[in-house]
Amino acid sequence: MKNLYLFLIALFLILVQPVLNAQSSVQIIDGQTKESIPFVKIYPLNDSPLLADIDGRFAWKPSWTEVKLSYAGYADTTYVYDPEVSVLKMEARVQTIEEVTAVAGENPAHRIMDLVIANRKKNNPLDNDAFRYKSYTKFVTEVDEEILSAISDTTTDTSLISAREFISSTNLFMIETSSIRTFVPPSRDKEEIVAYKVSGFKDPMFATVAQEMQSFSFYENQFNILGKTYINPIAFGGTRRYLFILEDTTYSGTDTIFHIRYRPRKGKSFDGLKGVLYINSFGYAVERVTAEPAERDAADARVTIIQEYQLLDRKKWFPAKLSSEIEFPFISVTIADSAVRVVSKSNTYIDSVMVNPEKVKRLYFDNANVIIQSGAENTQDSTWNQLRKYELTEKEKNTYQVIDSVSKENHFERYLYAMKVLSTGKIPLKWFNSDLTRLFGYNQYEGFRLGAGLETSERLFKPASIGGYFAYGFQDKAWKWGGNLDVNLYRKKSLKLSLNYMDDVEERGARPYVKDMKGYTSSSQLRSIYVAYMDRYRRASAELSGYLTSNFRLGFLGGYERVQFLQNYQYQLFQGEQQPNAIAQYQGLDNFYLTGSVTWSIGEKVMMLGNTRVSKGTKWPTIFLSATKGLPNVYDSQLEYWRFYGEIFQKVSVRGVGKWSFTLSAGATMGNTPLAYTQGIFNSRTRGSKVNLSIANTFETIANTGYFFKEQVALFTRFDFNEWKKYKKFRPQISLHHAVGFGTPVSLASTVWDRPVQDLRKGYYEVGILFNQLLLKNYGVGVFYNYGPYSQPDALQNICV
Repeated sequence: MKNLYLFLIALFLILVQPVLNAQSSVQIIDGQTKESIPFVKIYPLNDSPLLADIDGRFAWKPSWTEVKLSYAGYADTTYVYDPEVSVLKMEARVQTIEEVTAVAGENPAHRIMDLVIANRKKNNPLDNDAFRYKSYTKFVTEVDEEILSAISDTTTDTSLISAREFISSTNLFMIETSSIRTFVPPSRDKEEIVAYKVSGFKDPMFATVAQEMQSFSFYENQFNILGKTYINPIAFGGTRRYLFILEDTTYSGTDTIFHIRYRPRKGKSFDGLKGVLYINSFGYAVERVTAEPAERDAADARVTIIQEYQLLDRKKWFPAKLSSEIEFPFISVTIADSAVRVVSKSNTYIDSVMVNPEKVKRLYFDNANVIIQSGAENTQDSTWNQLRKYELTEKEKNTYQVIDSVSKENHFERYLYAMKVLSTGKIPLKWFNSDLTRLFGYNQYEGFRLGAGLETSERLFKPASIGGYFAYGFQDKAWKWGGNLDVNLYRKKSLKLSLNYMDDVEERGARPYVKDMKGYTSSSQLRSIYVAYMDRYRRASAELSGYLTSNFRLGFLGGYERVQFLQNYQYQLFQGEQQPNAIAQYQGLDNFYLTGSVTWSIGEKVMMLGNTRVSKGTKWPTIFLSATKGLPNVYDSQLEYWRFYGEIFQKVSVRGVGKWSFTLSAGATMGNTPLAYTQGIFNSRTRGSKVNLSIANTFETIANTGYFFKEQVALFTRFDFNEWKKYKKFRPQISLHHAVGFGTPVSLASTVWDRPVQDLRKGYYEVGILFNQLLLKNYGVGVFYNYGPYSQPDALQNICV
């Protein structure tokens, strides 16, 4: 009987515990906005003060008869214990903060921050230890409820009544995700999204929206908010860049928590943050932090982030809760003749943290860094109830029901698909896509080029697509056309077989097609308008390509082409013992070739959102290497040669100063070949052009004529300084440019052409300065100067603007 009694008591305690917790858990909110207030300082009567958590919640102990709430910007508020009350309100008040002037003596906040910076590597969760954790994220977009006060309760306007009912009962948008993340230092990282739910959509592209709002840890030198990087106040040299003010202290057991407000020092010009750091004396670690951009343009989003850390077994600090709030000033809703702001809020809760988990296999990290498990979009409600940190409110439940219904009625998924296709440069036409890149073009040889391209869409047939195009050049008065068949063999690895045919023109001595090279494709589109020398190709090719790992791509290509030389160029091929009477002269040739290529984006982070591969970029170099072998006597193939090409590209952020980028390229052709298979130097424009554009990774001062080499190497560097932030509306930005190239000329014996073949064995050098954003964001002026062995005696002739 005694054992049965004890069992019933234990069962009762287990069953009643959630109720007891619910009664003792209290949330602090803004009395006007009804938003939770994080990290409110709580003064219980006859007990030590403490802080509320990131959601404004704290546990009210039964021994407390009353508490006083204190938070900057709000009036101090006292509450007497009432078991029926679970929400405490604080009212905002206008607060004047006087400028603090430091006099003789050390700033105590700076002494504390020096210790924080000294311990940052030890406390950084992405250093030292491997880990695995589970997380739940909720992202909500809603209309600011302040507008409800502007709608009279007695109004008879049915549209206003409907708006009031909608705003008070439904959010505009909502996402929930649950994921498991595994990390092994220094860089092996994988996050599996095991469940996601998006109001109105099934598409997985929304599943990672909340995770992209802010950096996971506040210990990185540069902290990311909404895709933009800011210099972290706890980076090395933080006390030189930031002013820290010790505002308060609280205690947690034997540990002291220092409340330190921070902002950039006056006169400093960099992308900085402002907010409050809560530093725990145990390890001088960040326990809580709030941050927002110290300065922003009127068009920039208003962003505030909050992070809270937990101490695991008194050994390691680790993120526990991440929160973001974003307001886009250019997005609003007009209700009752008022522009109402739209606000997005995100909360991520981290639990089940395992430090240095056993049996983490290396192969586990071979695929993309972020993947979505199959069937994650179909997670049942019973599972969601276990994953959620807090039960959904009625408003949140209504959001799924209402938005799903509206989406189905208005075909939102269809519009989303159309937007995704448009982002690839194509126009969706139900079963087909029209290629926008084929519509219009311009270069020095063809003049204006008009055309059209069409391909089958995934709606017609997912495993493969068939496409074709045609174009007409108004200067060369010639038609061009081509077609392709792309078969997706294994989407997880982007393994694809491509069959292509073209009868078109191509730049003479063009660099090989560099796939997935960051910074290359954008500049190559502009550079094409200055291309002056071309040959015509009738080519059939087959390529097999895919990713061996998430950032390591392999490609194998075989092709047969018939090239026709244009612009009075002819190729001479010696036969026998190279006697003058044993020369074969060609205006065109057949060529069979095999190519292997590698693209390695070192450290690149990749997300696989369904069948879509999305790169998150890398701070390390991206390397491209290719080797081509020309094989004679295959059908009518006549050329035997090797052609090698390599390119390295990288962008490096220099903290507080700007960004440095470089592109190093090198190529060599071994064997007797026409100019089409040599290495063309990267000239961008002809001197005296009516329109001069500065194009990255090109020589800005070189004349576009006759630069073709058996071997060549070129280095392009550019340093982009940060914007000048001295003026609010006028923020110019300066860039420094330098380029150098060497090239061994082709043999004149193989060339019959009415243009001289240039020689750059001594090295071509140029330097330049660009003044950007003088009037508009993307416009400015650049001045470039050629110096060195190939410069002109008249200094003015070496200048290009």
